[in-house]
Amino acid sequence: MKTRDFLCLLAGTALPLPSCAPGSSGARDPNAPSPLRVGVSGNNAPLIFESGRGEFGGVEAAFARMLGEELGHPVRFVPMRFDRLIPALQRGEIDIIMSGMTVTKQRRSLVDFTNPYMASGQGLLVRNAKASLFQDPQLLFISPFRIGVKQGAVGQAVALRLHPGATVVPFATPERAARALLAERVDVVLHDAPVLWHITARNPTADYRLVPRLLVNESLGWAVRRGDSELLGQANSALAKWRTNGRLDRTLRSYMPNYQILKRM
Repeated sequence: MKTRDFLCLLAGTALPLPSCAPGSSGARDPNAPSPLRVGVSGNNAPLIFESGRGEFGGVEAAFARMLGEELGHPVRFVPMRFDRLIPALQRGEIDIIMSGMTVTKQRRSLVDFTNPYMASGQGLLVRNAKASLFQDPQLLFISPFRIGVKQGAVGQAVALRLHPGATVVPFATPERAARALLAERVDVVLHDAPVLWHITARNPTADYRLVPRLLVNESLGWAVRRGDSELLGQANSALAKWRTNGRLDRTLRSYMPNYQILKRM
């Protein structure tokens, strides 16, 4: 008796061995579609967050599954630190970044972006007692405030560019920056407005608020490797289809009911 047949016999009524199925060699089906490898940094709710056991939720996770459906490919999320996403894309370790990434000139020099799927911008989270100081967000850059930011995010670059002499304090997540704000270890948190709104919505009694004006207007998009015109075209076609049939708007509203207010800030 061959070793494989013996092992299958031993399996008996226990869980069957995958390779014991008739005609199965245990090898991956060469005709099966390859997975769409989606790079994410899962600590940016409501845009993207880890929902447990390696699963991801949020706007970007929903869009990734929708895109995989459109392309006929299973989706595999590849989590990593935000500042490692673009290098991983360039090395071919992932196919696309769908992680609440802001479209910037500097990033455009490294990757190709799809058409934006949402208007966004940099917002300010401040303690209630200091809110009156930030009615004009630009005041942030003419006073010696301690600015909490997420490590590697656009807010960090904005703070350093507009206020070179500021004390910029990086944190692993915007939630940690918000806790530091409550503890008065920073004076303000600068980050993506949708994420700051989510933080305030989850903590309605916390002693902070979002300044009702954006510091910088931006847009969010997905990144692919430079020169990957096929995937870029497919993603843009999917976005155009979802805009037309209303699926884009419905998906955004399911996570951010008031997301369109960003266009008016």
